[in-house]
Amino acid sequence: DANIATEIKVAESWTLKDLEDALVVQLCGQYLRAQGGRYGILLLVHKQPRPKGWKLRDETYLSFDVVVQRLRDLAASIRSASLLGPQPEISVIDVSTCVKPAGQCTPAGKRSSRTRTKAKP
Repeated sequence: DANIATEIKVAESWTLKDLEDALVVQLCGQYLRAQGGRYGILLLVHKQPRPKGWKLRDETYLSFDVVVQRLRDLAASIRSASLLGPQPEISVIDVSTCVKPAGQCTPAGKRSSRTRTKAKP
């Protein structure tokens, strides 16, 4: 038996501060407070590259890979603070480089030619 809380964020929808808060405040501070719930995953879904990346306070930008490493370092710091405290991990699903061949995408509200309809009796 294991309880593993999972918080899912679409990475490009959030600032770096928001992603750090998702780890520290939301996942660790809320979900991993229960006695039997010390383990959790912050799952980042990366759908499309940001032109500049994630902005820091000093006006520099970080790539997605650097953001992930920064969050992993933060999670490792939280884990090492206490063996009995929150034990978060960072996982990634990166579909930003997936490309569908032309003609396979159907505009919203339209039916694909592959959609089956019920035959009339």
